[in-house]
Amino acid sequence: MSAYVIVGASPKDKEKQQKYASLVPATLKLYSGELVVAGPAE
Repeated sequence: MSAYVIVGASPKDKEKQQKYASLVPATLKLYSGELVVAGPAE
């Protein structure tokens, strides 16, 4: 089954956002997911 998630985010703590972002690739790999498009968090 395919699913697309679209998120608009304005992180308030850039340090926490960077830590979260560093964990995303492992989570995607675990579920055979892929990041289709990514842009800067504003």
